Amino acid sequence: MSENNALNELRERVTKVRSVWKRTIFLTGCAVVLFSLIAILFSGIIIDLLMPLPVIVREILLVGIIGALGYLAYRFVLKPVRKKLTEHDVALHIEQHHPDLEDRLVSSLQFGEQEQADEISSFMINRLVSDTAERTQDIDFKKTVSKKKLQHYWGIAFIAVAIVLLCIFLFPNQLEP
Repeated sequence: MSENNALNELRERVTKVRSVWKRTIFLTGCAVVLFSLIAILFSGIIIDLLMPLPVIVREILLVGIIGALGYLAYRFVLKPVRKKLTEHDVALHIEQHHPDLEDRLVSSLQFGEQEQADEISSFMINRLVSDTAERTQDIDFKKTVSKKKLQHYWGIAFIAVAIVLLCIFLFPNQLEP
């Protein structure tokens, strides 16, 4: 495999990890927003059922719920997704999970496309890139992205949805206007 192909392969694999990482961040944020929204709505409904609220208070409560939803969407979805995640950041993350790479991945990506003035430096960098590509051939970089938070928050979101559905099933007459 040529050095240029090896570098392109490494970059492509790191880019795929970045996509998985961004998708995980997005889905985790969506789960947080979903169960938070359900909790806020459920609280508002309980307050309204326990004590009849005047129309103006209900409108203020609705504006507060919409504002809270906007804040949650910004805080847990938009802001984390918009945060720049560089190739270098992803490579460092991968190397934290595979210390046996000994900074080879970061170095390969960092120095791989730089033009070298002398042949010795060029040869050493090309050899580093080739060696890194060979060493990482059997490593699935995508497995370095933890999905524990994603699973945890979606579990909470599904429980919240189940509670809402259970309440709808148990108290259907409360839904009538």
